[in-house]
Amino acid sequence: MAKRSRGKRILIAGQPININIGFIIVVVIITYLTVNGFIYLTRDKISIYEVVSGESAQAANFSYTGLAIRDEHVFFAENAGYVDYFARENSRVSKNTVLYSLDETGDVTKALSESANEGESTLTDDDILTIKNQISSYASNYDNSNFEDVYNFKSTLEGTVLQLINTNTLDKIKKEAGDTFFKIYHPEMAGIVTYYIDDFEEFKEDSLNADSFDKDSHPKASLSSGSIVEAGSPIYSIISDEEWYIYIQLSSDDVEKYAEKTGVTIKFLKDNIEASANFSIVTGSDGKSYGKLTLYKYMIRYANERYLDIQILEKVTSGLKIPKTSVVEKDFYVIPLEFGTPGLNNDADTISFWVIGIDEDTGKTNLTPITPQIFYQDDEYYYLDTDDFDGNEVLQVDNSDDTYKLGKTVPLSGVYNVNNGYTTFVQISILSETNEYYIVKSETQYGLEVFDHIVLDGSSVKNKQVIFQ
Repeated sequence: MAKRSRGKRILIAGQPININIGFIIVVVIITYLTVNGFIYLTRDKISIYEVVSGESAQAANFSYTGLAIRDEHVFFAENAGYVDYFARENSRVSKNTVLYSLDETGDVTKALSESANEGESTLTDDDILTIKNQISSYASNYDNSNFEDVYNFKSTLEGTVLQLINTNTLDKIKKEAGDTFFKIYHPEMAGIVTYYIDDFEEFKEDSLNADSFDKDSHPKASLSSGSIVEAGSPIYSIISDEEWYIYIQLSSDDVEKYAEKTGVTIKFLKDNIEASANFSIVTGSDGKSYGKLTLYKYMIRYANERYLDIQILEKVTSGLKIPKTSVVEKDFYVIPLEFGTPGLNNDADTISFWVIGIDEDTGKTNLTPITPQIFYQDDEYYYLDTDDFDGNEVLQVDNSDDTYKLGKTVPLSGVYNVNNGYTTFVQISILSETNEYYIVKSETQYGLEVFDHIVLDGSSVKNKQVIFQ
């Protein structure tokens, strides 16, 4: 039986090969996407920041809890008994002021309370005349530039009214006291009276330390009418001087920031009152640095407060808000202004320079104009990128024999602008700073503008580097 021959595919020489074009296109696309994906995943990512307007004051105005120190004098009870005060706390008193009384039984305290509740405290015609004269005297001497005197006058007037009422009531009670031990006391010195005691009345600056700012370690004991006092115990204090001090704790950054300060403006956060203060830095007993603010106003307003929350106000600086991480330094050639020639290429906004060269054919010197990019200009120099020159160029003033050889460089602070898809160094002028940002001058020649895009980390790129966003 004959064997069946297997079929064989016969290729004829010269027959064209059938190529699948669609398959090749798919392979090319996949390869392209793979390569670009790999490049995208492995290249450094450049973060971009959009420039915005900003102010420095809000972040720069740091708050502190200050220790208030005044010229305070503590006085002590002569005898034991029930104390009643007749002058309002934080009011001005003189040596003739009826300040307080002591009685051994408490009957006077009870009588004063009953008299006040029954509304028996009245002002005589002489009392009203005294108050009118006080108001008239203040009005005739009022000065708009010293508005803080209003608070002082208010305190003084309230103290006068209270003293007159209590004195009238006291005269009546004295007649009824009989043989009860009862004595009236006047201040031993004039000043502002306060009725609280802590351990800062005899404060000395050389004892200042971090513990001085711990409120819990320095409790405040208030004195009030009707309480019992022992002989020799504190009964009132007098502040004898309008000059007073606020001490604040300083960080190392604060010490550096305020090292050259001799005066500051502060705000009392309790009521937003602003005041000027002399400023100095002192060293505490613990070796740390503290700020010392000396004030001559508002002492009476805060006389009964030992700790005050304040804010040191910085000048409001407006400009462009730039992250500190964006700022770098770059060296630039400096060229005296007289070597620049405006409008040489028929563009009035550009500056050109004449470079001295040698003609290769004749060997003679010639002048060639160049118009490089100017990055910054001050009152003395143009600042040009060192990458735009060989460094051996010699410039000549237009229509003059004066020459200048490139060589001197100066570093400028700036950021990399990427508006055009590649990095361009832009010089900045720093006005102030916060913890994370600089406030830089806006609307400057060759400078930044709002909504410009800059590199967030300036150290991660170089000048004229293409940026893929």
